Amino acid sequence: MGIRRLLPLACAIALLAACGEPTGDDGAVDARVATVVIAPQVDTVWRGDTLRVQVTVRDSSGNMLTGRPVTWLSSDPRVASVGAAGTAPSGVGTITARGEGTARIIADVDGVRDTCGVTVRDLQYLRLWNSTPVASGQPGRPFEASVFAFHCDPVCQSWNPDVADLAVSGLPVAWSVVSGGGSVAAESTVTDAAGYATTVWTLGPQVGYQALTASVPVPAVWPLTVAVYAVADTTSQLAFNMPSLDGDHRERQHIFVLRLADRARLQLTSATGNNSWPSWAPGGDRIAFVTDRDGNRELYTMRADGSEQTRVTSTAANETAPAWSPDGRWIAVSDDSGRIRLVAPDGSRDTTLTPAGAHHYQPSWAPDGTRLAAVAWDTDSLGLWGNWRIEIIGLDGSRVPLTATTPAVTGPEAYAYLSTPAWSPDGSRLAYSQITTTSCPTCHPFPTSYQYLVRFVTPAGTMLPAQMSGFMPDWSPDGTVLAYVGPTGPQSTAIFVGPPGGEWAVNLDAGRWGNSVPRWRPRPH
Repeated sequence: MGIRRLLPLACAIALLAACGEPTGDDGAVDARVATVVIAPQVDTVWRGDTLRVQVTVRDSSGNMLTGRPVTWLSSDPRVASVGAAGTAPSGVGTITARGEGTARIIADVDGVRDTCGVTVRDLQYLRLWNSTPVASGQPGRPFEASVFAFHCDPVCQSWNPDVADLAVSGLPVAWSVVSGGGSVAAESTVTDAAGYATTVWTLGPQVGYQALTASVPVPAVWPLTVAVYAVADTTSQLAFNMPSLDGDHRERQHIFVLRLADRARLQLTSATGNNSWPSWAPGGDRIAFVTDRDGNRELYTMRADGSEQTRVTSTAANETAPAWSPDGRWIAVSDDSGRIRLVAPDGSRDTTLTPAGAHHYQPSWAPDGTRLAAVAWDTDSLGLWGNWRIEIIGLDGSRVPLTATTPAVTGPEAYAYLSTPAWSPDGSRLAYSQITTTSCPTCHPFPTSYQYLVRFVTPAGTMLPAQMSGFMPDWSPDGTVLAYVGPTGPQSTAIFVGPPGGEWAVNLDAGRWGNSVPRWRPRPH
């Protein structure tokens, strides 16, 4: 029974022995069957299980009757068959779980019946889910790894295990370190009643990618990799957007900070409204962001702990995607008129860098502060967008298009666009997002197919071969890895960390969806 879910697994029909036939008050024997009871009711068994069960038979006075033949029936023998066990007549039956589905097991004694339900599941549909809350830590320090085991029928989506009622308990899980070194406190654990198995992993000495696997004794289930991004710098932090409930119980975007060393997740904004697009000031002491708490989207700043939230702009435009300049003098923003503006952090100056209607969005500063990169596109006579590209914009408003970044796509209703350029710390290349959508009417339940790529280009327009699956990239301060948003399912995303070549990737917030716009905190001055 080791790998079976026991909730309980058998019909376990109690048979209590009696000494002779019961009699009434006048001494006459009452041989009529009044009740046949199967207890407790069956929950779940696995295909291939064989279970012995019993019945309790009573007369109208509640006395137990013995020696009565029992007829066993199944509503669907393809799911669960049942037959008498041992020598008939007997109150003992054998249930054999044969196929995926639900069946009713029937015990009939002299025309009086009771039934119990049997749900049969197939181990080939067993799934493991990485349930580790935050996948970061420090070399040499303990890290609790966790997996969730659940049953997944042929059409369920294993990327969204909203299946607490399908949890698999009693499942042996073997843990093995496969990258980065270190050791686990328990190499073998068992899933608990809620379907979870955990082990404490002392991380190895190396910085960066470390991994262990969780394996189960089911041939159809591949080992699950639990990966961790190990950081030596205790000041390493990421700001990002995450959906959260406001005081009016509506879900909106808010800004959080994740401390990678101790895995603390801190919510910085709470005012009613959407708060998004964080951008760190040089030195990491303040954060610029946009919020619609006052109506339209305006530029705000706050301290790194979320205090001193201060409004910077008061315009009719909706601002988005702020970017703090390397010298701290300006915050570049784009707005819904297609302009890029340079705004002083105290709001005292607001200069237009590119004119309205030029379609420039999502600025990113070069490390030397002498120019910016931004997304640009054109519209045709019908108002359709096209000719997407990354442009380099000088502080005098001059623009140099990197035409090599314009994607070419084909297919029914295919469409591609670019977003979120990000300069590498040494200024030698830009990472940016390329999102391609294609109509897919047969793709249920999502009729649109998306492809997300992080691509790389030099400031001179030379495309580089490396690419990664994801979007919204941001370089780490040392330039060795990027934080980015990656798909975890057809319409779900999470924040990942990985090198620009895509050799490995760590999902930092496994089990959470909708997080976006990751931004590394600069090294303190």
